[in-house]
Amino acid sequence: MELWQIVLLTFFVLLPMALLLDFWPDRERLTRTGTPVERDWEPQITHEPHDEHH
Repeated sequence: MELWQIVLLTFFVLLPMALLLDFWPDRERLTRTGTPVERDWEPQITHEPHDEHH
C-alpha cells in the first residue's frame, strides 16, 4: 500500500470506528423493550440548609 492510501484508510475507516467507541457506554440505558433501566442514584453531595440562601 502507498502512504496516501494508508492515511486515507486511517482517516475514513479506523478513526471513525475508534470515535464510535465513546458513544456506546458499558451499560445500556434502555431495556430490550425500550423502557428506561431502573437505577438507584446516589447523591454526590448533601447541601446544608444554609446553602440555599445565597
